[in-house]
Amino acid sequence: MPLHKLLNHALNIRALKPVCLTLGIENNCNLNCEFCFVRHRDRNGMSMNLIKATLEQFPTIKSIELGLGEPTLHSHFAEIVNLIHSKGIKLGMGTNGTNLKLFPEDLWRKFSWLSIGITRFIDNRYAETPDFEWLPCRHSFILVLHANTPPTTWQEKLAQFQQVNKEPVLIRLDMNARSGTIGRFKRECPEAVQYRERFVKFNGFCYMGSLKPMIYPDGNVYPCCLGKSGDYYRKYRLGSIFTKFTTTPIQVECDRCSHTLENETIHKFLNDPDPQFM
Repeated sequence: MPLHKLLNHALNIRALKPVCLTLGIENNCNLNCEFCFVRHRDRNGMSMNLIKATLEQFPTIKSIELGLGEPTLHSHFAEIVNLIHSKGIKLGMGTNGTNLKLFPEDLWRKFSWLSIGITRFIDNRYAETPDFEWLPCRHSFILVLHANTPPTTWQEKLAQFQQVNKEPVLIRLDMNARSGTIGRFKRECPEAVQYRERFVKFNGFCYMGSLKPMIYPDGNVYPCCLGKSGDYYRKYRLGSIFTKFTTTPIQVECDRCSHTLENETIHKFLNDPDPQFM
């Protein structure tokens, strides 16, 4: 997130009124990518009652990102999109892109952006090049490099993909990559390794739940979507939509955090006594 935007949002922390939200409406996925950090999640979806209750609990929300599993698998996906759009909330989504053409083009006009994973195509040298140029909303692509990414041919497949699709492709390295995989991509794609190295241990105040809390399909509220272990869920659960929850900044000790810089910047912004900083 750009610094000016981050600090602008940080002003809302004092009022404990998040301006954006990640809504995990669907835990199911029609793919089984080995690098997916939530592939062993419970396979369930969010009820419409819970979605409506979430919107009521966060009346100040200006934007929502749909994510977690594959959102388009939700049995009421179009209804959810129309409901959020009717409230004047900006809408984005992370998706694997396999189901986009199952819905009318007008539905995608209600999105501000889509982030589309293309790893499945890059991994399969015989797969037909998908065309997403028809999408009426802004979109970009994410390619995750992992241990079984085909050597050398992935660059050829990516070049082939970009001949058809002109939007940006963000290249990331599997966050669970072992040393051998990291060493390989230090040579093949150093920028992906640099991104992975952002995931570092962090001990301090976490403001992510105050900025963009994550709502899981069971209604529990978390600071972000990167938690994987049971300990994370027990320690850093902020509460439940149907009971009591808080978006107050919390003290955390995360083994792998991609928001260290943001957290430290916000903490200084809110607590530094130097008026020149403010």
